[in-house]
Amino acid sequence: MATVSVRAGNVSDLAALIAVNTEIQALHFANRPDQFKPVDGVAIERWFVELFQNPAASVWVAQLDERVVGYAVVIRCSRPEGPYCPARAWWDLDQVGVLAEQRRTGVCRALVERVLQAASAENVAALELSSWNFNETAQDAFRSLGFVPKVTRFELSVKSSTT
Repeated sequence: MATVSVRAGNVSDLAALIAVNTEIQALHFANRPDQFKPVDGVAIERWFVELFQNPAASVWVAQLDERVVGYAVVIRCSRPEGPYCPARAWWDLDQVGVLAEQRRTGVCRALVERVLQAASAENVAALELSSWNFNETAQDAFRSLGFVPKVTRFELSVKSSTT
């Protein structure tokens, strides 16, 4: 089995990032078309370009035999002290994507371990992520990596009245 390597992503990775993201976006759109748009490669490319220009964001790519098979996006977050909560800083693992053919091969683990190394080096106290309720496979992967649920968010559709 080939070894997964993880490195900082850059604009030369755009085509590969779009390919991985396309699979992830299609999955989300298929399950929640009320919340997600169909795949739009141009918009996805623009989003990644903006990430590379954002000093609060980092993108890492996972490679097998020099082929990008996954990525992770981190957004650095902070919140000032308020009447109910202390000040805090954390990293939001905004996206983790792995090509379907490479899932369950250690790619996600390698990405998360690299993010954890970087967070530790910057003295970040917490790494957080969100997962859509339908994506039980991802949730199982995150639990196996040590993540635990923190908040459960509910939704209730409101029917509009017509007058």
